[in-house]
Amino acid sequence: IIRVETGGDGYRRALFAASPRLGSGHLLAAVDVGTNDGPWVRPDGFRKLNGVLRYSQGSARSGFSVTGMFYDATWDSTDQVPLRAVQSGAISRFGFVDDTDGGSSHRHSLVAAWQGGGSRSLTRAEGFFSDYAMNLFSNFSYFLADPVNGDQFEQADDRNVFGWLGEWNRAGTLFDRPTNNT
Repeated sequence: IIRVETGGDGYRRALFAASPRLGSGHLLAAVDVGTNDGPWVRPDGFRKLNGVLRYSQGSARSGFSVTGMFYDATWDSTDQVPLRAVQSGAISRFGFVDDTDGGSSHRHSLVAAWQGGGSRSLTRAEGFFSDYAMNLFSNFSYFLADPVNGDQFEQADDRNVFGWLGEWNRAGTLFDRPTNNT
């Protein structure tokens, strides 16, 4: 699949996706890239790159998969503007006061899963790791608290998340009633 879109205010998007057989499994690959400036006097400059890559083999009863996912984005932010500045004509309602507001964010993940079993049982294991970060620069009061340097501040978030799940399931009966033990 290849899909390309374009529109007003700097909107551009392209999607590339395929899912061919590879060896005895399947490969899933997709990349989505996009830009958007919005209607603002100072364009948003939003840029994103988003994608997934997965290799899987087998079935829901017996097989495995490895999946990588990523998202990266950057943007400039117009933020809120003072009503008095718009009403006085100093800036338009799509204008800006601080041209250094904006941010960036990313999320990268890796997931591996395996399952196998017989006619009455299933064993499953899954592990994952995710790296996430965001930096956001905002200025809500401009020069209220610091008339010389301005009041811009940064919100930063940086985290890694990981985990593992192991599960064993067995079908059976108890007092002639079907059961499923995990």
